Amino acid sequence: MIRATLVYVFVAVYVLVLGPIAIVWIWLARDARFAYAAARLCVRIAGLLCGVRVRVRGREKLRPDCNYFFLSNHQGNFDAPVLLHAIPGDVRAVIKQEMMRIPVLS
Repeated sequence: MIRATLVYVFVAVYVLVLGPIAIVWIWLARDARFAYAAARLCVRIAGLLCGVRVRVRGREKLRPDCNYFFLSNHQGNFDAPVLLHAIPGDVRAVIKQEMMRIPVLS
C-alpha cells in the first residue's frame, strides 16, 4: 500500500512537471526524443519503486530499419509502461475507440 501510494505520487508529480516541458519541447523542436527519454525514465523509476524486475530477451534481434507490432495481453496495469521501457525506439499505441471519449487521451 505504501509503495503504491509512493509510485502514484511520484508519477503524478513527474508528469505534472515534465509533461508540459516535453509538450513544449516537441512543439518547438519538432523532436520527440526528449519526451520518449523522459517517459522511459519515469517508467524505470516507477518500476524500481514498485520493486518490479523486468527481463527482456531477444531485443538484440530487433532491426532498427524495420517496423514491429507488439501486442500486450494486459495481465496487469504495468504492461503498457513496461513495453515503453523494453522496446527500443519510438513507440506508438493503438487504443480502442471508447478510450477516445476520455479528454486526456483524445
